Amino acid sequence: MPKVWTASEEITADKLNKTGIIAHDCIVDAAGFGDYTNLSDAIAAGKLRIFVKTGTYNVSANITIPANAFIAGEDWQSVVINFANAQFLLNNPFITLRDLKFTGYKLFDAFLKGTGDDVKVERCQILQTPQNNNNDTVNLTGLRNSIVDSIIQLTNNCFMTGQYAVFARNRVTSIDKISNGNNCQIYLSGDDAMCIDNILKVTDSGAGYLGYGINLGGQRSIAKGNNVMKTDSISSGQFGIYAGGNGSDVSNNRITGFQTGIYLNADNRQTCVGNSLYNQRATGISVNGYTNQGYGYKTVVGNVVHSPAGDGIQVSVGAMCLISANAIYGAGGKGINLGTGASWRTIVTNNEVAYCTSHGIFADGGGSSNGLQNGIVCNNLVYGNSGEGIYIRVYSCTVIGNMCSSNSGTNFDVTNVGNSQIANNVTS
Repeated sequence: MPKVWTASEEITADKLNKTGIIAHDCIVDAAGFGDYTNLSDAIAAGKLRIFVKTGTYNVSANITIPANAFIAGEDWQSVVINFANAQFLLNNPFITLRDLKFTGYKLFDAFLKGTGDDVKVERCQILQTPQNNNNDTVNLTGLRNSIVDSIIQLTNNCFMTGQYAVFARNRVTSIDKISNGNNCQIYLSGDDAMCIDNILKVTDSGAGYLGYGINLGGQRSIAKGNNVMKTDSISSGQFGIYAGGNGSDVSNNRITGFQTGIYLNADNRQTCVGNSLYNQRATGISVNGYTNQGYGYKTVVGNVVHSPAGDGIQVSVGAMCLISANAIYGAGGKGINLGTGASWRTIVTNNEVAYCTSHGIFADGGGSSNGLQNGIVCNNLVYGNSGEGIYIRVYSCTVIGNMCSSNSGTNFDVTNVGNSQIANNVTS
């Protein structure tokens, strides 16, 4: 029989309401004042709505969480679920974990793992202990899973691979493993995923295995309002945000210290709007992949790129890109680089490009006619760059109303390969 509660120990209805549990099946209390002293016994008894009181609960064997389970702690600081080479298996649908602190490890695996749909992790601390192996921290593969309002300490990856995943308002810190490097990424590979308003701080002490900050692999996925920081001096961390799916949207993020801040790598429409990028170790924004006619433009609009070691905005394979209203300052390479291959129907308008080590705006077909084709370069402000201001080869293009001043090379060097309109450009 559970002990009768004293006044100081009583769990009131108000406290239960704060956890989101209005009616609970049982109370788990390591001190013996509840119905059970551990979660395993409560689950074995068929309990689904479980309130967990303050205490440390050591887990040395895997626990399968049943469908429709709602497990809520009294406080996310003081209710500690400590895994010793064990894990919660979340293979059933409609599981909610709330106000819990997860610590410990699972060798060669994640300690929160499952295939269930509609799994929710809310207001939790997920603090994995580093081990000498490739263990992930979280691996959820079902549909409509979400992790929100949580604190996460990664030693490798947080995988959410199902469609409609949501990862929002979390604070994420990476820590180094004992060996084998550190990927330390938020990996959302399903379609229609959302990664919103997170703070991600990643560190590599020297192994050089750090990969992406946020990886959006699915179509129509969104990364919005995130602050993604790489804070060490090691030349790793390939991409701050990688978007590999058609129709993906990368907007209003702040990215610091990666090799490339944002990498758009899909064949059809992608959007990159309103991001602020600081001190990338190579390129600020990189665009790759052809956009097929009829699918809309790849849009790079309203971004601010400060002091990348390489190019500010780089189009590796260019077709139907809109590059507009961006500000690029102090790039160690070119400000806007449309490359030496064909850039077809690319529009470059209303950008400010200043104080770059090389050219301001560049497009060269490698000595052939395959420079900027059927494109528009209009109303850009280009000044103070160490190379040419605008250096492009154009075929059937419109180049109008650009202002180029105080560039070390020629302010305006445009070769009309044929059929282009070039007018009203100002140099000083």
